[in-house]
Amino acid sequence: MSNVRSFVASLQALTLESLPAAVVQQTKRTLLDTLLVAWAGRSSGLLRTIRPSLPQVMTGGARVWFDGTSAPPPEAALLNTLAASALDYDTLNLSVHPDALTVPAVLAIADTGHVSGAQALLALIAGNELMCRLARSASGAPRGWSPTSIYGSYGAALAASVAMGLDLERCLHALGLAHAGVAGNQQATVERTQARKLQPALSCRHGVQSAVWALLGMSGPHDVLDGPYGLWNLYQPADAEVFYRDVGREFQLLETGFKQYPVCGANHATLAALDKLLDQTPIAPDDVIAIEAFITPLAVRLVGNPYDTAADPMVLAQYCLAYAVAAKLLYGQVGLRELEAEQVLAPKVATLASRVSVQTLQTTTDPLALAPAELVVTLRDGRVLKMTENHVPGSAEAPLAEAAFFEKLEGCARYGAQPMPDEQFARIVELVTHLESLDDIRALSAAVSLQN
Repeated sequence: MSNVRSFVASLQALTLESLPAAVVQQTKRTLLDTLLVAWAGRSSGLLRTIRPSLPQVMTGGARVWFDGTSAPPPEAALLNTLAASALDYDTLNLSVHPDALTVPAVLAIADTGHVSGAQALLALIAGNELMCRLARSASGAPRGWSPTSIYGSYGAALAASVAMGLDLERCLHALGLAHAGVAGNQQATVERTQARKLQPALSCRHGVQSAVWALLGMSGPHDVLDGPYGLWNLYQPADAEVFYRDVGREFQLLETGFKQYPVCGANHATLAALDKLLDQTPIAPDDVIAIEAFITPLAVRLVGNPYDTAADPMVLAQYCLAYAVAAKLLYGQVGLRELEAEQVLAPKVATLASRVSVQTLQTTTDPLALAPAELVVTLRDGRVLKMTENHVPGSAEAPLAEAAFFEKLEGCARYGAQPMPDEQFARIVELVTHLESLDDIRALSAAVSLQN
């Protein structure tokens, strides 16, 4: 068998009985996080812009979580991924956001057919593990592709294929069809436009559509990774040994982290350093003369651009470290409310953000690292305060405490004009907790839908 064939076969052969308990627990946890983050993201203006352009169905379609309507599975997957990724609050594994694509892909398939909770778990594990291994095996300097968009088409295609119960050959065709349309670069991130939010959603739609096409008999290439025109030769080199090593026995999805702040992960180490510094020494915004943030080369690329109100306000908030630091000092937190235009564009923000300079941390050689971060704050009274954070908070190296995790979920449930009722929140937690016992997981889509 080819490497890709044996890789997919190993993931297809997984059973809940053969899996470590930690893998099942982690997958439930990332599923729960994704559903609640998507609830908070349902109010994104981009969703309201995109929805009228996509088809609706009266019955028999997949649920669109944010408005309770139905759409064909690929379109529902697109819209639900958009909700899950709109706030940049979704799970993160190194450079990739796996669950924002695999969860909508699996639930879209489940809404139009019978998928048990056990089968859904295996589908999520397969798709997540593929995306995480693609991200963690990447080597060399990034070329400017958006990892979630590039790897997400494969992850969504595999997750949807396993949810549908496709055989090995058709799973490979689904991955090949996904490979035929892989796309997504970081220009939208650099310019801080709404296209950044749309790219993962397009990848999820393409992945689900690829699985549907494979079900219908369409063929695709199989050597999608290390073939002459495969992913690793055209998009991003990778360490194949890291990717293929112990597949089905070791799980890189266990390294997936849960975000503490609803902004790009490249901001998080600096914000954690600022949190530590403020715990030691309260700082009034007017006391600050200058703030220097020394961050990794990748973080500089993602969030090092200056504060510029010409950008989309929410994307500006999420991809501008100067804003994140200013917001923390001015508002006391960087949470969901700090993504709103009124907060982002306040005149006092521009004044403080102009005092923040972002520089490359010369001691970091890992081209994919988002930490460490060093912060130097100069005050009017002459004091110079310094703080370093070596890890991204919420990552496997610095995991969120259980109380902090549920505080995040509850904050997402309460966010927006229509907070989630307590009984609905409890219902979602209950369904996810006992997912493997469900005969049909359509109840989960119904529970998270606005009209349920």
